[in-house]
Amino acid sequence: MIKRATGELRDFAKAGHALIDLQMVDTNVDSMVALIIGPEGTPYHGGAFVFVISLPPTYPFAPPAMKLLTTNDGRTRFNPNLYSNGKVCLSYLGTFDGPSWTCGMKLEGLLMAVQSLLAEDPYHNEPKFEACILGHASPSPLGDNCVSCNAKLVEALRRSITQGFVAPKENCCFYTAKLRHETLRIAVIDVVCQLLWGARAAVADLSLPEMEAKVLELIRGPAPTAEEHATFAADAVRAGGLWRPMRCQWQDRVLRYFASFADAWAAECMQWSAAAPRGMAFPMTAFESPENGAAGTFDFEALGRCIAALKAPVAARIAASSGGPCAAA
Repeated sequence: MIKRATGELRDFAKAGHALIDLQMVDTNVDSMVALIIGPEGTPYHGGAFVFVISLPPTYPFAPPAMKLLTTNDGRTRFNPNLYSNGKVCLSYLGTFDGPSWTCGMKLEGLLMAVQSLLAEDPYHNEPKFEACILGHASPSPLGDNCVSCNAKLVEALRRSITQGFVAPKENCCFYTAKLRHETLRIAVIDVVCQLLWGARAAVADLSLPEMEAKVLELIRGPAPTAEEHATFAADAVRAGGLWRPMRCQWQDRVLRYFASFADAWAAECMQWSAAAPRGMAFPMTAFESPENGAAGTFDFEALGRCIAALKAPVAARIAASSGGPCAAA
């Protein structure tokens, strides 16, 4: 198992995946952490999704175990196949129906399969989706495809709100809106705050007004010293926080990705706010439950302001480093 896993890690590093990374936990080759950044064109875009992977002694003849850490402490289900308790429903893992794991498979392929779950229309991952659509006789104003935030989607959702009726296809789009909202809140803003100011800066547990106030408070406060940055990782490990596995080399990737798309995301939030107005409760789909879903209310405007406000400290953190933000720690 050790030889096989070591070889896979080496090959994975050579492949140079832009949005996926895989690292050992300390020197334990049977325990790994993976980072998947949500792909562009999906509601997960830019989100830092962290997974833990455990290899059994019989690997690769038995599948690895995999758990999602990015769940807001077990309160947010990000996908029909990614549960709020961290369960990853995938046939290769033996947690879902379908093709089983074989010894010829590798962790690289597994992570690419998980990345494919972070799709443009995640509602389609639910097996009952087709039945839901077939049961709706009236044509959807969205046509045949429900896509991520654009003018057509915004107009359809606004019309649904005005009419007081949400058709199945529009329910799919409200689900996408909810996932985009929570990705920006939990997997973007909260992660960036912790990378900049340490575990004490976690904001995902706060209400949206409190989150915005804390982000502004952190920005206006004194910048952390290099010595404080050096303690952030150790503090996060002791606290067992969300970003505990955030390897130093990941910090550079996440912060630079944020810097590249912050303007676009802030503008996107203004678009979404027209379709999902502030204070509107998140929709609950048929496959969600209070214990395995995502409850809350929309406030894309607040998220957009937080993203815009974080641009300057992220840029300063990158500029203060040499060879990446981690170098300043």
